Amino acid sequence: MEVGFKDRDFVDAYKVYVDPYLDLAIIAIDNSFIPPESVMPELDCGDMPRVGHTVGAFGHPWGLSFTGTRGIISGITSRFLQEDLQTDAPINQGNSGGPLISLQHGKIVGINSATLAEKNAQNVNFVLPMKYACRILELLRAGRNPSPPELPVQFLKDVDERRKLRVVNSFLDPEKLSLKPGDTILSVEGSDEKLENETRLMHALRGHLENFSLVVKRGGDTLRIRGSLAPKPYILDRKGVYFSGILFGNIYYRDKKVMPVGDIMVHSVQKGSIGNLGNNEKGDILDGVDGHDIRSLEDFYGGLGRVKDHEKITLRLKRFADPPVDSVFEYIEQTIKVEDLRWVSQGKRS
Repeated sequence: MEVGFKDRDFVDAYKVYVDPYLDLAIIAIDNSFIPPESVMPELDCGDMPRVGHTVGAFGHPWGLSFTGTRGIISGITSRFLQEDLQTDAPINQGNSGGPLISLQHGKIVGINSATLAEKNAQNVNFVLPMKYACRILELLRAGRNPSPPELPVQFLKDVDERRKLRVVNSFLDPEKLSLKPGDTILSVEGSDEKLENETRLMHALRGHLENFSLVVKRGGDTLRIRGSLAPKPYILDRKGVYFSGILFGNIYYRDKKVMPVGDIMVHSVQKGSIGNLGNNEKGDILDGVDGHDIRSLEDFYGGLGRVKDHEKITLRLKRFADPPVDSVFEYIEQTIKVEDLRWVSQGKRS
């Protein structure tokens, strides 16, 4: 991983933290690499900019280095899991991950994230608000765990802008946090964050996972529910099995208890690899190897370890049918050559 400064060579960077909920990674470089003439813009960690606020997106769209594009804040939405700023400033491959800078006060208001890939969509782009990244930076600097809570709870999707956080199912131990279907979470006691969506709940709980109180509306009553939650495990501590261009890892669906789907899935497929040519896809779920069930990554890796390089195995996979007609899953059997088998750990392949 490298970081570039204009008119200078790229320098090595390393990952500090990758968030398991927000589309955000924190990286670092040695301060000695920062050019002395560089001016570091200030982060806007306060309220989100209003609709109409003029902004500039900076980065390297389509490989065009150090390019700036101009637009306005078009809105705020939580339609796509996390709460994002919406902007008409163009965001393309290459400037996602770059800063969105206010053209009124010069501060960074967000991190460029994504664009709407619909055929007729025009200038509909999304940005992670800086206030959420600032909270993570604050906790890291204090030497505290910035991870969001492990929260196996399903919420109603906000499709009509009601901006309410209502519980559909909770798979939590009631002794840890006694949420019930139908509860509307109003606030975290002691926080001024208005909980209009799940992102704001995660934000309010970061760094406060022990002995907190939620203000909840249940039926016609307003209750205070005390709870303690564990943090989500660090993404950089996740393990995986890699071979033939395919990375397998554990399944992390929060609602696995509703419909058990399996334990291991494809997390990525390298373009042009054996796995890619074999029509393997991200999201495929491992259902068996050579006719045998596999229950853990360790068993999977151990079994593959007995296969010589360039030998073939048969994978039985399932993927969600699109569209599901009379079956949720469709099943695929792939015979694939095993090459470059590796156990992935601590963000490295070994």
